[in-house]
Amino acid sequence: MKNKKIRGKIHWYYAVPVVVGIVAIAIALWPKPVLEGENYIKEQDQKSTDELAGTLANRRSAELTAASANEQMSIYDLFDSYAILGDSRAVRFQNSLDPSRVMADIGVKITNIDNYLSTLQSLQPRVIYTFYGLNDIHSNLNGLEGGYEKIVTDELKKVAEVCPQSKIIALSILPVQNDDAMNEQVAIYNEALKKACEQNGWTYLDCTDLVHDEYYEPDGEHFSESLYPLLAERMYSAQEDRP
Repeated sequence: MKNKKIRGKIHWYYAVPVVVGIVAIAIALWPKPVLEGENYIKEQDQKSTDELAGTLANRRSAELTAASANEQMSIYDLFDSYAILGDSRAVRFQNSLDPSRVMADIGVKITNIDNYLSTLQSLQPRVIYTFYGLNDIHSNLNGLEGGYEKIVTDELKKVAEVCPQSKIIALSILPVQNDDAMNEQVAIYNEALKKACEQNGWTYLDCTDLVHDEYYEPDGEHFSESLYPLLAERMYSAQEDRP
């Protein structure tokens, strides 16, 4: 009887390291990416909306830096869910971006936005840019009842109604060359555009500092192709900025 008990104890003694070894192997082989993924989700749940937005903005900034450093990658490659509304100054974006997403025509004004609402409603882009201005000034829209601020508000609210989840970014009206009187009006209209954006939670994007004499076409109103990557970089950077 004693021998049997001893043999039983000897079997258990050898079994313990085997069990420990199996547990160790199981822990070693447990998929770490799953655990890391679960921890990441928990960390994100604990972050505020502002923190998440800041993280995403930093990531977008890194993408923009990489795009600039990599000669094989264009800034236009970073645009995905977007739409651009505008006049002849915006038409050039059709050369580098998806033409179906660049809803721009010669001679149109901001009051022509109705023509694109059904397309916007179908697209539901994450970001909508507007790039109007000179034709608005030539048509003296600021002289109408309520002024340009009211007109901008009324028109962009139509966009917001059909695309409630989209971020609306209104590019400033760029100055013309060698026409001080016209540029005084540009400044007045830009101020009205800026106020309309501030009061409605839209983003006013001032691009005036990007414009220099070498970018103008001979007519002094339109711009060469070389300005548009600079505009695109400014537009892309504004995607994640808080209004």
